Amino acid sequence: MTPERWQRIKAIVADALAQPAADRDAFVAGRCGSDSDLLEEVRSLLAMEDPAGAFLEIDRPPDRVGPYRIVREIGRGGMGAVYLGERADGQFDQQVAIKVVKRGMDSSAVVRRFAAERQILARLQHPNIARLFDGGVMNDGRPYFVMEYLDAVPIAEYCRSNGLGVPARIELMRTVCDAVEYAHRHLVLHRDLKTDNILVDATGTPKLLDFGIAKVLSADDGSAVTEIGQRALTPQASSPEQIRGETLTTASDIYALGLMLYELLAGQPAYDVPPGSAVEQARVVTESQPRKPSDVAPAGDRRAIRGDLDTIVLKALEKEPGRRYASAADLSQDLRRVDEGLPIHARPAGLGYRAGKSAHRHWRALGVAAVVTGAMSWAIGDALVQGRRAERHFRDLRTLANSFVFEFHDAIARLPGSTPARELVVSRALTYLDGLAREASGDIGLKKELAQAYLRVGDVQGLYYESNLGKTADARASFEKSLTLFSDVTRAWPQDVEAATGRDTAKLHLASTYQATDPARARTMLDEILRDLSETPLEARPPRRRFTEAMTYVGIAENRQTIPAEAARARNQAIDLFAPLSREHPELADAQRFLSMTLKRRAAGGIARPDQLARAVEDLNRASEIDEKRVAANPADAVARLDLALGQGYRSAALRRSGDLAGAAAALTSAMDARQSILDADPLNLRVRTQLIGDCAKMAALAIERRLPDVARVSLERGEKLAAAVTGPAGHNPDLVAAIEELRKVRQGPRKVS
Repeated sequence: MTPERWQRIKAIVADALAQPAADRDAFVAGRCGSDSDLLEEVRSLLAMEDPAGAFLEIDRPPDRVGPYRIVREIGRGGMGAVYLGERADGQFDQQVAIKVVKRGMDSSAVVRRFAAERQILARLQHPNIARLFDGGVMNDGRPYFVMEYLDAVPIAEYCRSNGLGVPARIELMRTVCDAVEYAHRHLVLHRDLKTDNILVDATGTPKLLDFGIAKVLSADDGSAVTEIGQRALTPQASSPEQIRGETLTTASDIYALGLMLYELLAGQPAYDVPPGSAVEQARVVTESQPRKPSDVAPAGDRRAIRGDLDTIVLKALEKEPGRRYASAADLSQDLRRVDEGLPIHARPAGLGYRAGKSAHRHWRALGVAAVVTGAMSWAIGDALVQGRRAERHFRDLRTLANSFVFEFHDAIARLPGSTPARELVVSRALTYLDGLAREASGDIGLKKELAQAYLRVGDVQGLYYESNLGKTADARASFEKSLTLFSDVTRAWPQDVEAATGRDTAKLHLASTYQATDPARARTMLDEILRDLSETPLEARPPRRRFTEAMTYVGIAENRQTIPAEAARARNQAIDLFAPLSREHPELADAQRFLSMTLKRRAAGGIARPDQLARAVEDLNRASEIDEKRVAANPADAVARLDLALGQGYRSAALRRSGDLAGAAAALTSAMDARQSILDADPLNLRVRTQLIGDCAKMAALAIERRLPDVARVSLERGEKLAAAVTGPAGHNPDLVAAIEELRKVRQGPRKVS
């Protein structure tokens, strides 16, 4: 929404309010003309001005939602009502919170937002974010979702009723900041952070909830713009840019955290936002400056708040987004520094201020050293400056490492020709990561970041079912580092589901590096993952963890020591997990991909058996349909194109088994053409080169069977030329060695090709 449009909306609303209530709708319709979006925005604002208006219908609670019986209403917001529910199907005892779109509010836009909230919650797995259990659509078409019921109170009420001092309130806010930082790392803005949306239970654990107007920061829509016309905000908890309807960033959530911190410290909101008039609300939020929290706090707390905490709060509440904290983690870090008596980053870094903080922490030692103050002053000042530089360097290094691994690499990973750039990214990222690892020590949050980064680097180096650099030994080392770090995190934070999932994934990927050379060791790791997962009931496992479980069954099916019958069962179990994940959780794009992949692998096992050939073809058709949609959605996605080529290769084998040799050759040619086009653009892609060498061996064998010796010879020569181009350590890759051996067997088979 542009500032000009917002000014127009305000003018129409102001003029409409001057009209008699009975005449307002006709007046607004005339002023808005054919601009239906403008009309909807103005009507929404007028509805907020007149709560008794006729725009909303009476909403009655349902008796039952899905398998849950409604007990009572426990909350109500702008677009949804929340009910306490309990299982009514006898499966097990469970109380839950059920959120349902209010009757009369189920417009297409609201339903889309509600569905978006469900997807957002499904992707967020954090001990301080309310968990999503279930979701669906009621008989009347209104969507709902089911989340954990919290026997808890809003954070401000918890602080008051328990008489928490300033340090305890700061600690609670730091936990909230960590949850918000987690959401931001997963590209989610909350957009409605306020004390009522942070509940604290009897153990003192805060939980972040209500992502009703949250927005995923996806690359496809460019930005998150507040839908102010539909009043998808809480004025008392909104940032200036949110009130103005401008593009939002994480800075808007930082502002909301500042408002929350202000209220917890001062015992009252930062602004007195008047009810009713939207225009006056906007003026207060965008123009008025809050007083220092220490000026309005209870007398007993003012001394503890005055100074650094005032500075922190007011920095978070800067009107210009660029002047606020860069992240929730930075805000949390400054709060920690207050608690530890260290200089905060929000304050101008003057030497006197830092020396004063140091003196406050070490006053006894400085008293003894007073006699040598003159001689030591230069050294102390220099140490403080060097410490500041070192801390800034460490923060920059941490940011740069994450940028390399999670931003730059992911932006190029699926593009043909990206292998040299990916190799450079891995090299640079490892330099940064290894430096950070030496500094991690007891910083559990940093260890978690490092674990995630090493896992991603290992995937690029040599995860066998992804496009990789063919460096299996290097990948193994990275996966081992990731597993060690994730294990440290889960021991320190046993309730962190994301860390537990990361640990299982690191072990899964580490096992993949042993599949070719030490299958017994790989199988032991895979069995350990399933044992760990079995400790959590299936219905309580978040989507990402169920995905890891499915991939573990894939690993068991591919393990060389697994007997055929067990491998078949494992593939079926994987498909049974992938299918609902791909259908119900579109945010898990890999679930769709690996559903297709596992269908193809099941087909490969059935092609050799006449009684299973028909089902194998059905699996291949189903897999091709998935892959073709992926390619159509993004033709530049090299991974999707290679997955489609893999299916063509299996289809070739099925046609050959059925006796259609010409059809088999055509399908294999299609697969080889796709792989060759990828390899031409990305000649260092060892996985694609290895697959193409295997294709050459298959084409040669097929040509021999068709009595086409010239075609067989050309295919073998092509494969040998592809193999000869591999030099250095990559030449020892087990899959490459196996493909070259297959070429040799065909050339020296019963019908030798010379």
